[in-house]
Amino acid sequence: PPTTTVESPPPPPIASPPPAPPMTSYQINYHAPSSGGCESSTYVGATVKVRGYVSAVDNNGFYMQDNPTSAAYQGMWVYTTSGGGWLIGRAVGQLVEVVAVVEEYWDLTELKDLISLTVISSGHAMVPLVATTGAIGTACTASGEAHEGLLVTVNNVQITSEPNQYGEIGITDGTGETQLEDGILNTVLHLGAQAVAGTSIRQITGVVRYAFGSFEIHPRSAADITVSGVVASPPPPTSSAVSSP
Repeated sequence: PPTTTVESPPPPPIASPPPAPPMTSYQINYHAPSSGGCESSTYVGATVKVRGYVSAVDNNGFYMQDNPTSAAYQGMWVYTTSGGGWLIGRAVGQLVEVVAVVEEYWDLTELKDLISLTVISSGHAMVPLVATTGAIGTACTASGEAHEGLLVTVNNVQITSEPNQYGEIGITDGTGETQLEDGILNTVLHLGAQAVAGTSIRQITGVVRYAFGSFEIHPRSAADITVSGVVASPPPPTSSAVSSP
């Protein structure tokens, strides 16, 4: 009699692994403080997916952070190149998801070479970290790095130097000096006759960047600088201390 061949059922399809969850800027930025200064992220060269809340928009990129309320190591500069493209529609308070490459650009950790950008939600209120000029500083230190890319506020500062040829102004609240910069807002033009050594400024809010060997605060608009008087709605007293995870 003819033989009957029993065929085995086809193997079940191999399930695709679930998509990797978004990383945080904290994961990319944080490293145990050492005796050295700035240290490169361990993710340099990696393509990552990161979510963040937009805290400032410049002409060649934007800043974002893990939460609407600023906290140490949670800030990130996203470089998009000048004008158009990824910057169209960007606004402070958006929650976005970015797929890009981690880069260390002259000791500034950034995301670049964007592959995709998705707006998840909008209209979030951004709350700056209340910091000190000394904690931000100028030198490439672990304390300064903890503030890199973050929206911060410093109070009761004094201008310590005239603007240099790059529009950089030294400021201090008595804890040490950092720089006030004009990368987003033309602070020298805004302050006018008040941009001179010895002038007191009630409050400065802005995003922190490391460039040309110094940390610096970049106000986003005229509303980020209060020269005198009472600040109408001061941010809550968030500690600027650097903490381990």
